[in-house]
Amino acid sequence: MTLKRSPVRVGIRPRKERAGKFIGSNPVLPTMPKYNFSTQKQNQGLRLDKFLTQETEDLSRAFIQKLIKDKKVLVNSKSAKCSYKLRIGDQIEIEYKKEQGKLKLNPKTKLNIIYENKDVIVINKPAGLVVHPANYEITDTLVNGLLSYYPKIRSVGEDKLRPGIVHRLDKDTSGTLVIAKNNKAFQYIKSQFKNRKVQKTYIALVHGKVTPKIAQIEKPIARNKFNPLKMTVLKTQISNSSLKYALTKYKVLQYINNYSLLEVYPKTGRMHQIRVHLSSIGHPVVGDEKYSSKLKVPERRIYGAGKSSKLRLDRQFLHASKLNIKLPDGTHAEFEAKLPKDLQNFLNKLTINN
Repeated sequence: MTLKRSPVRVGIRPRKERAGKFIGSNPVLPTMPKYNFSTQKQNQGLRLDKFLTQETEDLSRAFIQKLIKDKKVLVNSKSAKCSYKLRIGDQIEIEYKKEQGKLKLNPKTKLNIIYENKDVIVINKPAGLVVHPANYEITDTLVNGLLSYYPKIRSVGEDKLRPGIVHRLDKDTSGTLVIAKNNKAFQYIKSQFKNRKVQKTYIALVHGKVTPKIAQIEKPIARNKFNPLKMTVLKTQISNSSLKYALTKYKVLQYINNYSLLEVYPKTGRMHQIRVHLSSIGHPVVGDEKYSSKLKVPERRIYGAGKSSKLRLDRQFLHASKLNIKLPDGTHAEFEAKLPKDLQNFLNKLTINN
């Protein structure tokens, strides 16, 4: 496809922190990363590996399962199995040695490439895929797949664990992600994100009927001083030194039962920004257990009550649908990723039940 020097739309073309009480952790993983959790009532009955995957978004489920099998995870000071069902008040510890070395290639990681030229690769990231590894042992991330597809990307960027990564999406958020293939492109695109020149559009389904239909949320965001793996807008939970300006605009597309389908436009790029902002106005993203703890348990889980539930959803309903950006060659382009099947099917079933 040849891009003209005017805005274009590029569609997908196929190509050859949940409800546990956090005790402490360093969000920037040290040589010996350590996490401590105390489980609450809403965690009762969850599998150990699933709970830890929800709470530690920088670690994949496969890596967590490996840590459990290697007895690097202790429950009440004893080793446990991945299938262990949590009880109220369980004390969970994770501690392991952060290996130094070289990122490994993973040809098994499937890349859904929307667009590619000599400077960038635009990916439609699926939910469940971590963007970059937290350490050199992890091999099942997008970056490990990129290294297999384009080995030269290893030297791109400012962080050896994040080659080519200019921005990121949460593990359970799907959609458009642009990656730099060389350092010149990396600096060019990084500057656009820093100066808020990139236009991002997300689709989100949230609890409740959001009013007004068009508005913005302008609330500073910071790490939660009681749980460094979560972000917050609450002054009582904020360490002022980490406070950062954040602005999110939104538009209601449709009301469905007691839910609202939104188009969301984050104007800044803070960690978990959309999820935190929408939760702060009383409308958390459906499926986002990390930021929906204020809802009653039945209300949170109505969409996933049991394996046979017709409204089952195993991740947050948040999708990066569009990315409007200026490429290093001066071309303005808009890349678009359609709503993935799991979200579309959930939305269809919800609409039928309306």
